[in-house]
Parts: sequence; structure tokens; C-alpha cells
Amino acid sequence: MELSIGILSGGKSRRMGRDKSKLLLHNKSFLNILLEEFNDFKDVLVSVSTSQTTESCRTVMDENIDYGPIEGIRQLLRHSKNPYMFVCATDMPFLKKELVYYLEQCLCQDYDVVLIETQGQAQPLCGIYSRNILPVVHDAIQANEHRVNCMLKLVRVKKIPLNDTIFPDTMISNINTENEYLDCLNYAIALRKE
Repeated sequence: MELSIGILSGGKSRRMGRDKSKLLLHNKSFLNILLEEFNDFKDVLVSVSTSQTTESCRTVMDENIDYGPIEGIRQLLRHSKNPYMFVCATDMPFLKKELVYYLEQCLCQDYDVVLIETQGQAQPLCGIYSRNILPVVHDAIQANEHRVNCMLKLVRVKKIPLNDTIFPDTMISNINTENEYLDCLNYAIALRKE
């Protein structure tokens, strides 16, 4: 099955105070790390809130500016070339394509969305979405709903507990603050020493 990749890069990075997609790890931006990781996929899109471009993939721009990730998901699904898309946030520099392949094996006709779950909480910015949910996403936005989790209550979601997989928690860690960024840098250094 052909799968598209969608990277949400249009957030305001309020807690970080600067654009998280441009944070550096091993002299590469978070966004470029993800683009390199997913270069096996033929259809990779980056959702942005302003007219920024990237050389190595297509970008899609939010129509509802400052609306949140639900608008980014809507635009990614609208422009996807495939019926399913793995969606992730740009601030997940340790994410690996093997997790995407694992989630892809969990797809079936009974579900519209397959998400990773940690500590009993579904992670809406780390999962595979069917393009068939576009009407539900559109209706949620029309109803002024900004939260992805509220929209997910209206579709069929399969949750995969990360603890039931071989993947570590750090793989889906979001980097939201300066302290988390420092932890990320220290973790990356420790990984290189192993």
C-alpha cells in the first residue's frame, strides 16, 4: 500500500519561543532530519502556516491561519496522493520510518485512524489517517473545533500502545521547551557514545 507522509510544521512554538522546525541536532534542522528519515516515501508533504518552501518536498499552507494542528491535518489529507497518510509533528527528531511501517501493518478496513498510545493517551500527532475522514475534519473546523482529539471521537480509531512495541518512548518525544531541547541534545550525545 502506498502511504504518504505529512509533517506538521505550522505551529507557533509558543513554549519554545522560536521555530521548532529549525532547531538543530547534529547540524541538521529538525525538519531536515525528518525529511531525510522519510526519503523512501514518494509523497512527503510539509504543512506550514505561512508561505515557506522547502526544496526536498511539497508544502501545503493552512487556509485557516493560527487554527492549530487540525487545520494542518486537513490540508495534508487534502493534498495527499495516497488514501492513507502518516502524520507527525516537526518537533519529533528521533522518529524513525520503522515505526511508520509498523503502524502501516495495523491498518484495516475497520479503522479510519491508527495512533500510537502512551500512558493511556492517544497521540494524535503520531499516526496514520485515512483521507476518508476529510468530511469529518472539515465539519469539525466548520463547528469551530480546534482540538484534534474531539474530531477523533467521531471516527474509528485504533490505538497501538507503544509499550507493546519494540520502540522506545523517546522515538515519539515532542520537544516543546528549551529544557526539553537541552535534554534532546544530551540524549543524542549519549546515543552516539553507545
